[in-house]
Amino acid sequence: MEGEEEVMDLKGAEETLPESEALSRAVIEHSPVGISIRDRDGVLLLVNEAWKKIWAMSDADIREEDARNTGRTIVERYSYLGDGARDAERMFAPEGGVSILYVPELEIKEPRPGAARWVSQYFYALRDGEGRMEKVVTLTQDITERKRLEEHVLHLQKMEAIGRLSGGVAHDFNNILQSIMGYAEMALLKVPEDDPLRKYLEGIEKAVDRAAALTCQLLTFSRKQVFQPVVIDFNEIVRDSEEMLRRLIGEDVEIVTRLDPEAGWVKVDPIQIEQVVMNLAVNARDAMPKGGRLTLETAPVELNPAFIRSHPGLAPGPHVMLTVTDTGCGMDAETLSHIFEPFFTTKEKGKGTGLGLSTVYGIVRQSGGGIEVQSAPGKGARFKIYFPREEEDMEALASASAPTELPKGRETILLAEDDDVLRDLTQEVLSAYGYTVVEAENGEAALRLFTEHPGPVHLLITDVVMPKMNGPDLARKLAPLHPELKVIFISGYPDEATFSHGLKPEGPAFLQKPFKTDVLLCKVREVLDGPNGIGGPIPTGRELHPFIIGQDVTVE
Repeated sequence: MEGEEEVMDLKGAEETLPESEALSRAVIEHSPVGISIRDRDGVLLLVNEAWKKIWAMSDADIREEDARNTGRTIVERYSYLGDGARDAERMFAPEGGVSILYVPELEIKEPRPGAARWVSQYFYALRDGEGRMEKVVTLTQDITERKRLEEHVLHLQKMEAIGRLSGGVAHDFNNILQSIMGYAEMALLKVPEDDPLRKYLEGIEKAVDRAAALTCQLLTFSRKQVFQPVVIDFNEIVRDSEEMLRRLIGEDVEIVTRLDPEAGWVKVDPIQIEQVVMNLAVNARDAMPKGGRLTLETAPVELNPAFIRSHPGLAPGPHVMLTVTDTGCGMDAETLSHIFEPFFTTKEKGKGTGLGLSTVYGIVRQSGGGIEVQSAPGKGARFKIYFPREEEDMEALASASAPTELPKGRETILLAEDDDVLRDLTQEVLSAYGYTVVEAENGEAALRLFTEHPGPVHLLITDVVMPKMNGPDLARKLAPLHPELKVIFISGYPDEATFSHGLKPEGPAFLQKPFKTDVLLCKVREVLDGPNGIGGPIPTGRELHPFIIGQDVTVE
């Protein structure tokens, strides 16, 4: 393109052209595929609107690009093809070359900075009767979104594989933890209060609790966790997270906690709320590469109707508010509008999954809470999370309802557990508290022992995943033989794989390993004294959405 010569404008040309040519130009102009025609020197003769959109170029940009490439051959102009340029050399040969070249996938970083994208391109050389090339027609299709979708699918497949692997490891690991916890508790029952050994046994208990929590935290990124809400002092969750945060964040970030003693009690899954804190802390650390300050605060708040009108999804009334503030780089309005979307990340490729904040949002929503964000470029970020507050005096209620001694019984229990050590331990615990236990190493053995047992069986305690016959299948086979049989399912799988057999993760008939001896004994008594329950429907909770407040906020 030289001087004032323009790329051919297709718009309006139809009025002055023969009908067939006008139709052809209309088809080219309105095609969703980018179409360009170059002469033998590589100069653009024609482009349609789709081509301009794909390359983010105006007519002025095209003239500037062509002027910058003056003197370059057509092969040089297509140097962005990389290895495909060798094929282009044959196609763009002045005489006797091939006529067609197809490049199915190509990552483009030229000719315009910032226009990096994935495209597929189809080249067709127009030659005269003697084989001399006259023009090159190029069809370009933007496949960037398709490539992104493929990457997301591959990522999901990778996460699924990691989840399956880690779920299997966690099952065995949780069985081991269950055994360690059980034997430590049994030993504590036989050690006097003033015995120096008690502190070591109590230390083992605490270590098991931390190991179990760590397992769940690691698995949250790859698998959906079982939601097990309990009523707990919210400050306790934040305090439990603080030590791990200090190891996770590093010494260049100062961690400040301001926990209001009147913050209150909430009904949440403590492990998942710890994961919320961890994810927000990691996000804050990445926003402060040169160090800074991370502040965690709790406070009781009353959400009034005016607040609720601007924050749909929350209900008015008392709440506990967690505020996580950083002094990092902050976010602009565009970033704020996407931060809770799965796979959205501002980090470099390979340095972030884009799942951290979407995990936070999912957990908060599942817990019946809401979340809002305040941030601006260069002014840090502040996340405020609201959870409904339990208004009763929960501390006094827990103290009043705590049993003075663990419940006992005289019923017969059929125990199906494929882990030998864990089965022996569970049998020992139940027998110590008055129950008659019939042990089975798998579902098939349990079914046989049930039919052979001379007396009544009142309760089935079964692992969910076992060889030969799993727990749910065992329960279904026993139901016609004894419709009134009570059932408790136990499992070391901390994800939805446990419930692929139709079970529900809430209700009186499920225990997640590792569990404490008192939890087992209370659950046994609860099920024996109440209606049989394989689990009720999972409550969906209120449909909440994140609240994005893109106002300027200076982090003090």
